[in-house]
Amino acid sequence: MTELQALPPRIRLDDGLIILHKKRHKKPHVMAGQVIKNWYATINVKRGSRRTISTQTEHLPTAKRFARQQAQIFLARVSEGMSIKADHFVPIAKRSIQDNKLQFERRNQIESWKMYKSQIENFWIEVFGNKRISEITSSDIENELKYLLDVKKLANNTARHYLLGLRWVFKQALKEKKISNLPDFPSLRKYQKPFKARPSFSEEEWKKFNAVLYDFDKDLEKKSATSLKQQMYYRRALRDWCQLISYSGLRTGEASLLKWKDWKIVNEGQKNEHCILDVRGEEKKASKTGARQVIGLKFVNTCLTRRKADTTLNKPDDYIFSHIARHEGKPIMSFRNSFFKALKKANIGFDSEGNKLPGYTPYILRGTYATLRLTLENVDIYHLAQNLGNQVEITEKYYSKAKPKDFAETLSKISED
Repeated sequence: MTELQALPPRIRLDDGLIILHKKRHKKPHVMAGQVIKNWYATINVKRGSRRTISTQTEHLPTAKRFARQQAQIFLARVSEGMSIKADHFVPIAKRSIQDNKLQFERRNQIESWKMYKSQIENFWIEVFGNKRISEITSSDIENELKYLLDVKKLANNTARHYLLGLRWVFKQALKEKKISNLPDFPSLRKYQKPFKARPSFSEEEWKKFNAVLYDFDKDLEKKSATSLKQQMYYRRALRDWCQLISYSGLRTGEASLLKWKDWKIVNEGQKNEHCILDVRGEEKKASKTGARQVIGLKFVNTCLTRRKADTTLNKPDDYIFSHIARHEGKPIMSFRNSFFKALKKANIGFDSEGNKLPGYTPYILRGTYATLRLTLENVDIYHLAQNLGNQVEITEKYYSKAKPKDFAETLSKISED
């Protein structure tokens, strides 16, 4: 049994407002039972409102002076209706995450909540750690914003989400009366970057890339028969995934979480054959805009018919792009590595030294669908915007290289060539 060292007598200051005392080390500390050298101060601001803090010194006069300074700070906070409980950033941040979860669940936006949760836990907590939230200034926030934009190279809109997540934490602190007002958050307007249209393949690049996709499953190093078979499967899945997005305008997450029951062929065998793809609202990674229907060009039917014949996971509730082997049945959420290999083979998206050019990511497929349809085909921009799940202004701004006078009637008039 650990022998307890005797504690020195407590010292009362200012009619009991402050009690100076010492504590013992607790297990599993190697000095468990021994008295800690530094003095502690319990400050009794009013009935039911007190706080114990370390004076961080074993020198009694210094400890008394520190305790009296803190007591004045706590008295001032209480007079302003504020809390004197610990106001370190981390616990407040964690409480803000949990408090916001219920609101986002009610609005069926749990994926958005997860995004903010990740940004707070993986960035803001790393940045501010155990710093007191009342000591975090507008200047501190602006410095971190500059880091996000200049070093991490985040888009302004992404940085805006980071700031919104941080605002959660400060609103929590305000609600708990840890602070008296919110700090001024920096405006993103002065960091506005020059406008850039969404990236897309040129017509020639798309033809080159598409040609590579058709034989990509045969361009593999010799491995075991099982391993080779699996690699070929994933490369054929990449081909069909890329073509699905390029001929429907689906977002990458929407395409990955599409199920066989979500695909319906319309006017099969006729000149205006196309398909309807149901984007389901219950899988939020599959839907940025909520549940909606997307029109796929005729070639989507060719593409998905080929995919269905290539997999045993083709029941209505199976994902169209399903893993095999270890993760069998789960959706393939990313094709990035094989996508970049296909780009490199097509000699697209890389400079002469083999460095990847900006903008050449899987999302370029959606931009290709929109831009090529607006520039090469007869399509009404309103119908196209609906298909993309965007507002008309967004579609015009980010995807159009043509002018509204160049747009004609309907998406069904687009060919798949």
